[in-house]
Amino acid sequence: MGEAKIRQYLQLYESMKTTYKWKIGDPALRMIPLFYLMKDHPFDPQRYESFLRGIRNETGMFSNFRGTNQYLIAAMMDTEGYTAASVSQLMELEKRLKQQKIRGPYMPMVAVSLLSEPTLSPRLVKSQEIYQLMKKEHKFLTGSDDHPMAVLLAGDARQPEQLIERMEIYYDRLSKKRYHKGNMLQMMTHILTVLQPEILQISLVERCEGFLDEMKRQKVKWSDYFYPQIPLLVLNEQPIEEVVRYLNEYTKQLSVTKGFKWQGSMNTMLAAMLVVSDFMKSEEYDALLRTGVTAVIQQIMQAQQAAMIAAVGASTAAAASASN
Repeated sequence: MGEAKIRQYLQLYESMKTTYKWKIGDPALRMIPLFYLMKDHPFDPQRYESFLRGIRNETGMFSNFRGTNQYLIAAMMDTEGYTAASVSQLMELEKRLKQQKIRGPYMPMVAVSLLSEPTLSPRLVKSQEIYQLMKKEHKFLTGSDDHPMAVLLAGDARQPEQLIERMEIYYDRLSKKRYHKGNMLQMMTHILTVLQPEILQISLVERCEGFLDEMKRQKVKWSDYFYPQIPLLVLNEQPIEEVVRYLNEYTKQLSVTKGFKWQGSMNTMLAAMLVVSDFMKSEEYDALLRTGVTAVIQQIMQAQQAAMIAAVGASTAAAASASN
């Protein structure tokens, strides 16, 4: 397990790097190939460029759809089966999101996740209620990066108060199990809440509780930015030590690869998504996904990867500033 997946990832990464290394920030450039691997979607440079042209033609220089976001959006739309003509629809959706006061750098990710939503208004209203309840519980943690998860949670049949109550239970439990309180733990609880419908028989939070202990035992490096990926890793019935062993194998293979040798916990985050993409192909994982979370798992990955890219980019900038 691992070598073929790593090779496939590196081939796509090197292909994109040749064209985009001076255009896309490094964390995003390492992440974008994962969208294609997750969907088993072939990367076509001409098709990808058609999305980029569409975004540039429809937006101004300072739009939140520009910069690194345009490359993420192009990958998301491409792997979801949209065409470049859908960019116009995306811009119409932007106007509606702004009316609901959903703005900022994460708004484009929200727009992409809602492109296929048939009845948009009720979900947007519910998402704003969830967002305000998040702010009530965690005033200083909740910001624009939580909008994608609020919209995702709004697709859940449970009432906003029930969802927030469940998140707080998870937040309290995990903060006592080596997890640091903060924005990444909050995002992790959002993901757990979506992935833990009543029909799912295994307890994901119980599986998360001992995960970092096992990571430490197997000497796998991680940072808090890794937290949101853990629920996706435990969404199966394999022993936690086996899941971490797979993760360790992928991380080690990346760490001896040229261009990845000094990436530390970034390699762990990349490895995690490669492991998840393998799990998604297994009968066991597929059976769990049929419990009702199939429709949301890709949206979770989009929101989580977008936030992780921004977080890693911010931490890299902070480290560079400190070194200067």
